[in-house]
Formats: sequence, structure tokens, C-alpha cells
Amino acid sequence: MNTAAHNKIVSFIWSIADDCLRDVFVRGKYRDVILTMFVLRRLDASADILALENQSDGLIREILNMN
Repeated sequence: MNTAAHNKIVSFIWSIADDCLRDVFVRGKYRDVILTMFVLRRLDASADILALENQSDGLIREILNMN
């Protein structure tokens, strides 16, 4: 990733933080909040992937048993 693209993404994330977290958290604490939210989102996405894998395994077994 080049520097310009990286800076654009960083600016976008900080603009969201300013819009959503202003007056709720001190600006210096945004980093703590964003990191926590990021980790929770990653865990949620991982759980979704595991659930889909489990569903697809069951579906594949059903299809194989039909033949």
C-alpha cells in the first residue's frame, strides 16, 4: 500500500472517530476505544465465519446423503 492510500484510510478512520466519539471520549482516548472496537469486530467476524463453515459442512453432508 502506498503512502497516499494509507493516509487516506487513516484520515477516513479519524473522521469517523471525530464524528462518533466527540464529546463522549477525550480525543486522546480515541485510540483506546478504536482498538477495542476493532478487536471486537474481528472476533465477531471470526465467529460469523466459523458459523458459516459449520452450516456449510452440514449442508454438504445433507447433499451427499441425498445421492
